[in-house]
Amino acid sequence: MISSLRGYILVFVGVVFFATSLPFSALAVSGFDPFTAGVGRSALGGLLSAATLLILRPPLPRGDQWRRLIYAGVGTGFIFPFFTNVGMSTVAPDDGAVVIAVLPLSTALFARFIEPERRLNAWFWIGSLLACGLVAAFILREGFGGVSAGHLALIASLLVGFSYAWAGRIAREIPAWQVICWASIMALPVQFLGFAVLWPTLDFVASLDAWAGLIFGALGAQWAGFFFFYAGFAIVGAARGSLVQYLQPFITILIVAVVSFTFPDPQMFLYAGAVILALFLTRMRSIGH
Repeated sequence: MISSLRGYILVFVGVVFFATSLPFSALAVSGFDPFTAGVGRSALGGLLSAATLLILRPPLPRGDQWRRLIYAGVGTGFIFPFFTNVGMSTVAPDDGAVVIAVLPLSTALFARFIEPERRLNAWFWIGSLLACGLVAAFILREGFGGVSAGHLALIASLLVGFSYAWAGRIAREIPAWQVICWASIMALPVQFLGFAVLWPTLDFVASLDAWAGLIFGALGAQWAGFFFFYAGFAIVGAARGSLVQYLQPFITILIVAVVSFTFPDPQMFLYAGAVILALFLTRMRSIGH
């Protein structure tokens, strides 16, 4: 019980870092093209990871661990940062948060097959679907403007759930900080190739706000946050740990409110409380018990 609680707390700390992702992405795309804002953030995370490994010099991964790290790296190092920034360049932050709210469900579905030994009963799926619906309902209270190309890009970003699930599995074999560092390095060749091909079309002249969004997005959501996130996954599993991300939109709103010196909508607390109750359903052992 204590171990599970520790796992959920670690995941929650990681989610707090991730909650800064959309605001920082919005800042970054205000001055950079989506490719530079998204893949550039990821590349900065990869360089930080390389420096970390050079300083601490952990043992090299073994055998099949390399393949799993590639699976973990492709989503966090390219798919998610690229497609979220493409989406955020044309989609309002609230609409973007709706798609991100589905990410825990995506992770759980992938984890169902990648971590079959961690069994998930009917209550897990009932609670998860209810939490997902509550988050979407909260964000869509003001209506939804329809699906655009930006929304499709954000939907594509949900494939990162595949990488999260693999990272959670390998984090049971090597420390979480090594998982994200090695996985980030796996993505660097693809990122550098993309920059080499697109270099003539990219513009690196941007405002300080855009640079701040890029750099702080790399430090938190792309790097440090995963230290805690994957450490929690190693304890409770990717499927159950990912449920904490249902709280991410609410945390994002709180962060924005604090930074802008405003008070969030009081209804947010009611919805957040309902989501937490839905998450408790996922802990029930079986139907009828």
